[in-house]
Amino acid sequence: MKFVKIIQNIIYERRMAIRKGQIGENNNFLDIILETKDEKGEKLEDKDIIDLLIAFLFGAHDSIATATMWSIIYLTQNPLCLKKAKVNHLEFVTFKYFAFN
Repeated sequence: MKFVKIIQNIIYERRMAIRKGQIGENNNFLDIILETKDEKGEKLEDKDIIDLLIAFLFGAHDSIATATMWSIIYLTQNPLCLKKAKVNHLEFVTFKYFAFN
């Protein structure tokens, strides 16, 4: 439950910053959730916000892991595609290296 307590502290700190006017116009995801209202027009409770944040965090993690796994499976089963992917990757890395150094 340490993770939940960390999120609770972040929510509390963000609410305090909003009340003090320390948050500018650039809202982040948490700011949007804190201002979201349910079907009754009431703001979400902390437990609901925590559930949403955990779902987004682990949902994204799971889908990225799944996409990576299937990409590796596809590339290993298709040597020509793997070769093209390697060439594209090397071109990108080389371009990035020379562009930023």
